[in-house]
Amino acid sequence: MLLERILRGLSERLDGRVGGATRADRVICLDDSQASRQGCLLLIFGDDGAAPSLVAKAAPIDAARRRAGQPIYELEFENLRSLEQRGLNRHGPAAPLPLAAWRDAGLLFTVQTALAGELLKNVPGRALFGPQPHQQTLDSVLGWWKRFQQCFGVQRVLLDEGLYGAMVRQPVQQFLSRFRTEADERDFLSHRLEREQRLLGLELPLMVRHGDFCPANMLRLQRTVALFDWEFPLRHGLPLFDLFHFFASVRFPFAGLRGESGHFASFCEVFWGASYFSRAVRGRLAEVADEQRIPREALGDLFLLSLIEIANLKYEALIEIHGAPPPSPGGGPGTAGSTPWELAGGTDKDVPFACIRGAALQNLRFIVRNGPPRLLPD
Repeated sequence: MLLERILRGLSERLDGRVGGATRADRVICLDDSQASRQGCLLLIFGDDGAAPSLVAKAAPIDAARRRAGQPIYELEFENLRSLEQRGLNRHGPAAPLPLAAWRDAGLLFTVQTALAGELLKNVPGRALFGPQPHQQTLDSVLGWWKRFQQCFGVQRVLLDEGLYGAMVRQPVQQFLSRFRTEADERDFLSHRLEREQRLLGLELPLMVRHGDFCPANMLRLQRTVALFDWEFPLRHGLPLFDLFHFFASVRFPFAGLRGESGHFASFCEVFWGASYFSRAVRGRLAEVADEQRIPREALGDLFLLSLIEIANLKYEALIEIHGAPPPSPGGGPGTAGSTPWELAGGTDKDVPFACIRGAALQNLRFIVRNGPPRLLPD
């Protein structure tokens, strides 16, 4: 019944522009439900295509996944429409095209084009980041990111007390309220971001964010890339967030490990290592900092704040899906008792809460005990 409603809506709104779009035998349906939140994805194939040409999404409005209070499929569609209006796809596919969105009898439907290409996450690491191809890969990723910034514009601001409170103190306090940290970690954050306040008074460019800028959401299209999964509000924030997110998501060195087990070793090598790839990352970040007039001495704090914000975003997404856990009977964050985070996730490494908690705290503890990486070329 749901499939019939989607196909009928497609036929009415697309007016036969995509061959095979209204045939049930040209559709693959994927369950996108998570916990109490419901949704499904339909990969729709044209008559002549071996790859899907359209992606339709449907969810009950009352039980849809939400972000910032809005159904996530609707938010993504609005983002795609904004990207198209601002010309992101003007020189070639850089994101899916929004085609139709409608509500019908308590259900939300959206339709977008399907991007054709190889998922970066599934391409062997050496083919992307080995000694020979890594420069081309970085050119593609950074070229896309610069195009994205040009579409929305960079907003230069003086980080005064008000902005410092909103963009630095508030994310840190959220992080500390959600994660149980050790005394030296809290002292480190307090000393660096509260007492030293080296970002306060700096003029910085605020940049729009994809929000989950990682190989899992990128496709390789010949000599460029394209991004999907536009499920975060398109907002300006402290600079370099997406780039730090990308480099922290890369798995290096490449030993065939694709899960969380390879995350920490890769994180340390990419940002603190001496490999050709680590040197390339530092060089590219320095180039971007110079192009965007970001003081080089600000890079360490921007890196630290990006990691904190990534942890906060992942936490919020999981809370939106699973609901907030009950208050801890043993004490709040920073104490010896269990926290709501731990109660929600347990200790199983396969539980999303446990994976993200472990990665976030492991990364922070390495920074506390080794200092921020030197994000400048040798």
